[in-house]
Parts: sequence; C-alpha cells; structure tokens
Amino acid sequence: MEKREKIMLGVLGGVVIYAGFTLLSGPAKETVSPESKRAAYQTVVSDIDLRLTKTGLDPSQVRRVELLENPLPAIPFYASNGQFFFAGGETSDDGTAITYSGYLESSQGAIAIINGVEYERGDELDFGGYRLVEANKGFVVIERRDAATGNTYKKQIPLAVDEIQQIGLKNTR
Repeated sequence: MEKREKIMLGVLGGVVIYAGFTLLSGPAKETVSPESKRAAYQTVVSDIDLRLTKTGLDPSQVRRVELLENPLPAIPFYASNGQFFFAGGETSDDGTAITYSGYLESSQGAIAIINGVEYERGDELDFGGYRLVEANKGFVVIERRDAATGNTYKKQIPLAVDEIQQIGLKNTR
C-alpha cells in the first residue's frame, strides 16, 4: 500500500470516528429558562398587536371577518354552473336510491332511464317530487321545488356504469 493510500484511509477513519461520536453523543442541551422563553413570546405578541393597531383593517378585510362571524346558511344541494357529481350513490329526500342507468336519443327526443323507468324531458319522476330537466349521455339533471320556500333545487346524477364482465369461451372440439 502506498503512502497516499494510507493517508486517505487515516483521514477516512477519522471522519468515521467523528461521525460516530456526534451520532452517539446526541444534541447539545441548551439551558434556557422558562422565564426567558415567556419574555420572548410576550415580545413577539406585543409586536404583532402593535402592528395590527397601527395599520387596522381595510374594508375588504372587515367584510371577510364579518362573513366568518356569521354561520353559513343550510344549503341542502350543491349549486354549480358546471358539471358536478356527488361521491357515491344518490338518494332522494325520502331515501329512495336514484340510479341513472340508460340514455336513448331519437328523433322524438332524449329518453333517460332512471330506476328502471323511462322518462322524457319535463316528466315528473315517481319519487321525491322531482322533474327531469335535462338528459345527457353522461348525466341527468333533476329538480325539485320546495313548497315551503319556493326555491328550486337541482341535482346532477351521473350515468351508472356497470363493470365489464369477461366472458370465457370454451372450445368443444
């Protein structure tokens, strides 16, 4: 072994010993009294409080705070201009499952199959007081008018897609 190889192995050994020492010795312990921590915390809090009182809130920030103070209204349905699907299966207000399982478009109009019954646009559904508003290949839109408030609530129900089943063919020859 040459001299420079011995030097490199010596330096490597020193690095390994130093790394082992720092790993096994643990972190250095700081002796900070709880009073000094509390004083530093109070300094930060008073600094923030001073900045807030100097600047104040602009009108848009005041409006945001007012909105956060008031509870949200109870909205039973999600309202959106775009397509939106609820996670999992849909149910009507009376607990009936809503399944959109088929779509047929002909010269006379579109037909949607909901819970095994065929409906055209404008037809009243057999459950929950819903009416079919729109039928597309991917989803249907149904709506219900709340008699108490007069509000109209819409739901978009996605097309239920069955899993593809593999068919095995047996050769009988």
